[in-house]
Amino acid sequence: MNSDQNQEEFQPKPRNEYNPTAKSVLEYSYYEDGNYYYRDAMEDDHFLKDNLLGDYRSGLFGILDGHGGFKVSRFCTKSIPENFMKLYDDYENDIERLYQIVFNKVDDELKIIGAAEVGSTACVCFVKKENNSTTVYVANIGDTRAVLISLDGVERITVDHKATDPKEILRVQEVQGVIMHNRVSGQLAVTRALGDLNLKKEGVINTPYFRKLTLTPKDKYIIMASDGLWDVIDDEKVYETIKGMKNSEEISKTLVNYALKNGTRDNVSVLVLKFN
Repeated sequence: MNSDQNQEEFQPKPRNEYNPTAKSVLEYSYYEDGNYYYRDAMEDDHFLKDNLLGDYRSGLFGILDGHGGFKVSRFCTKSIPENFMKLYDDYENDIERLYQIVFNKVDDELKIIGAAEVGSTACVCFVKKENNSTTVYVANIGDTRAVLISLDGVERITVDHKATDPKEILRVQEVQGVIMHNRVSGQLAVTRALGDLNLKKEGVINTPYFRKLTLTPKDKYIIMASDGLWDVIDDEKVYETIKGMKNSEEISKTLVNYALKNGTRDNVSVLVLKFN
């Protein structure tokens, strides 16, 4: 690869994508900041697949947070939706299994391109309108988090897989893995990820937390974000910060800017899905 190609690879992606007339959701917005005062490169990435497989009732949305570089997170922006769409007809009645098979296939592909010491967390939402209601199938690995904002408040709908969590520590130790300095093998702060192939035998797995939600008229937004946001704000503060805002673009920008102003040292990316 020549120097021009290298330079192109490292160019930041567009910071803002806003669709006020989406099909599977009312609207969505993605906003990011590389936070280059602290970070040399942007390792977060995302995908937005509204009107999935030509079906206006379905959409697939994802946030990824790479570590060790952007190689895996960027690869996953294509591999996850491609495999999901390819396998959907076979597993449309078992989305939890579909997610696991997709994540397995992504890791198999990463073996081919090489991702021994590079990885990514992920949070994915599959949205489907059916029987006069909207169902959301959420899957996450690592500490990329999603919360549901409703008229009643905020609810976390994912699980942070960290090497400080007692259940995750026990799981790693049961396969003879070691947690040192709150990291798997003293290296990785998350216990579940795509890639990180050298640590798979040490207890790092790609098994996602899965949840199925049937939304009600009270449910307004799902906010998905990398830990660059969650490092400096808790779920309740998110609810307070965005209260009264009317569109997903305002919310995504406000939360990214909040993270920057409040001292995050990581890349920040926020994806907001609006439902009602």
